[in-house]
Amino acid sequence: MKKYPVMLILALFVVSACNKKEETPVEQKQKTESTITGVIDEGEKIQSSNALQALESMPDGAPIESSFPVETTGKSTFADMVTSHIPFLKRNIAKSPLDSIAGTWEYDESTDEWNHTSNDPADGIVLIWNYQDTAGVNHQARFEFKTPQWYNDTLLVRFDADLYVDNQKVAYTHYELTIQNDLSTRLVLNGAIVGIVDFSIDISAADGHSLEDLEDDDFYGTVHISFNDLEEGTSYVIDITINEDDSGSFKLVMSDNGDHWEFYATVSAPDSATGAQRVSGYIKYNNEETARIEGTLVDGNFSEIYVIYADGTRVSLSEYLAGVDIGD
Repeated sequence: MKKYPVMLILALFVVSACNKKEETPVEQKQKTESTITGVIDEGEKIQSSNALQALESMPDGAPIESSFPVETTGKSTFADMVTSHIPFLKRNIAKSPLDSIAGTWEYDESTDEWNHTSNDPADGIVLIWNYQDTAGVNHQARFEFKTPQWYNDTLLVRFDADLYVDNQKVAYTHYELTIQNDLSTRLVLNGAIVGIVDFSIDISAADGHSLEDLEDDDFYGTVHISFNDLEEGTSYVIDITINEDDSGSFKLVMSDNGDHWEFYATVSAPDSATGAQRVSGYIKYNNEETARIEGTLVDGNFSEIYVIYADGTRVSLSEYLAGVDIGD
């Protein structure tokens, strides 16, 4: 997926804190900075959860890694996490290697090896390991990969996965890929970190295109993401469209305990001479427009895109995004 959608998604989060029209620019900016902190806190909360700590502690060399080349550790940015999972969409995952490693595997710390301890499940994989959380408490983690289905024995099109810590389910996900005319046309991924967040991702390729184009930064289609903070009662819905001429539209709706924020922006096709793209949109609070979004995007540079408040105050999106790392 092209980088500018990822950048705009972040911009949606950080500028959606614009407040009602009667607030002063100073108050609006303070609210924005507060929301930036809140978004960062949201990520830190997920990162410190039992589920993420367990996954990041999975010892190297797990049997599933040979058939599913997806890194689960060392991913510090949103962009890294997305691109690291692209191999699931490539046709280099054969069913036969999975058959050869099906069953239960347990990690032995004394030998630093994964031992095959059971043939059950015959059509899935269970990984068991021990780890210590950031508070120094010891735990046992169990990852279950199950119900896989394949297209022509080369492409994984469906699976379910559960993660347990000390025999309590802490996370789960369901993955389903649609194939039409030998093309990967739609991916649906949903799941939850139990009691913290739940999410749903629905990605559809444009006619004649494939989701495998994601790896080549050449994806055209639509993306729908919903995300609910189960502790705070905040929900996010993101809709992205990327057209073949590289124009697109982006919408974020955030609901927070009765308050309703909406950020919408369109991006034009690149200028044939300069490559610049015109960005235009708005921010609404409870259906009342609080600011306009106007400017030009050049090579992923947001310094010429502005949030324009009701009194004419202009703030560059790059100011809101300063210090936010989304990767290369």
